Amino acid sequence: MCAPASDSNSPTHDLSEVCCGLVPAIRAILDQSGGGPVRVLVRRGLSTELVNAFGSGGAWEFTLSPGLSTDLALFTPAQDRTNSLQLF
Repeated sequence: MCAPASDSNSPTHDLSEVCCGLVPAIRAILDQSGGGPVRVLVRRGLSTELVNAFGSGGAWEFTLSPGLSTDLALFTPAQDRTNSLQLF
């Protein structure tokens, strides 16, 4: 399930074979990550589902990079938005 990423110390979780239960599986990985960046391989064509599940305003920001047979979703912890304008 986990293979080392070539350009990072964080692992890449291969969920490319998961159809049903993808979002709960990703959430479980994120919960266990310890707050660092997380890379997840997902089946191509699931960008709408991922945007709906992990869109803006959550604890994680993500980018989706298309690949040949899978897409790479990179999740990074969201910045603290409570004082984004640094008014205090």
